[in-house]
Amino acid sequence: MLASVAFAACSVPSGGPSNQAMLHSSDVEIIKVTRGVALSLKTPSSPGFPAEYLRQALPMIDRISIGDALQLQIFENVDNGLFGDPRAGPTTMTPLLVDGTGHVSVPYVGRIRANGVTLEQLRATIEQRLAPQTPDPQIIVSRADHAGLSVAVSGDIRQPGTYTLDVSSRRIGAILARAGGVTAAPTQVQVTLRRGRAMGSASLHSILNDPRQDIAVLPGDNVIVTADHRRVFVLGSVGGQRVVPLEKPELTLIDALAESSGLDSEAANPDAVYILRKRSDARSVVYHVDLSEPAGLLASTEFVLQNADVVYVAEAATTRFNKILRAMLGVAAPASQINDLASGG
Repeated sequence: MLASVAFAACSVPSGGPSNQAMLHSSDVEIIKVTRGVALSLKTPSSPGFPAEYLRQALPMIDRISIGDALQLQIFENVDNGLFGDPRAGPTTMTPLLVDGTGHVSVPYVGRIRANGVTLEQLRATIEQRLAPQTPDPQIIVSRADHAGLSVAVSGDIRQPGTYTLDVSSRRIGAILARAGGVTAAPTQVQVTLRRGRAMGSASLHSILNDPRQDIAVLPGDNVIVTADHRRVFVLGSVGGQRVVPLEKPELTLIDALAESSGLDSEAANPDAVYILRKRSDARSVVYHVDLSEPAGLLASTEFVLQNADVVYVAEAATTRFNKILRAMLGVAAPASQINDLASGG
């Protein structure tokens, strides 16, 4: 009889290690989870973009920048104008480039400082300098292109490319929307802004939910979107074993179990819930939660899961005993007979 039981026990399939095997494992550190332990394991949220990014004012998009190409139209009020015959219409100049020193060269005017001034200010300066040479000139200054107002967006974005800043898209959230949005959940997306030699990052979730993190973008900025498809694994005696994506800022143990249809009421051991985690030092640690007691349930609402955590629910001892009985009696034995034996009836 003992030999039969031993043979049946060895041949019974199992969904994972038993509760005793977990508790007496010498390969990992077992930590009993209390509410205090759960709270101590919470990692502080990312601070987001650096302070200098948060203080940056919205760019004045009507201001001229190095690299801008400017279009000049000149209207003269004399028959023999300085730039041509006004009866043929205004004189339109070939686009003038703002050079690396921030200056632009205008015929009959010379070099003018353009970087940092508005289009209107440059227009007034050109008119003032032309006035002694042609009576009452009228000037229109516009951008021939918007190269100086562009922001590059790359990475895990639906429409990567270069986008021109305008009044409605001077913040990072608006630029991402113009680029078609991201390819993953906001909590799984990191947005990095590179400005010259400076660099800062924030999660898309914080950008969407904290107005301070929806920072201003400046001409020449590079926005890099990185999707990190983080997830946890729920295994063992649960309603449905599955991979649960970390789509919430803080996915707790009770959240993951609920998304896996909870514990299997006929097979699970509620005092044998484990979270297997690999630490940064490559060592593994196992956290033990007892859901059969109120303190354990409370701790499960505070225990925040991390990427690649494995949640494992061991099966109850009676479940394994029933499997052994079925193996001994054969699959043909009625379930009522097995239940009577298991209950001692």
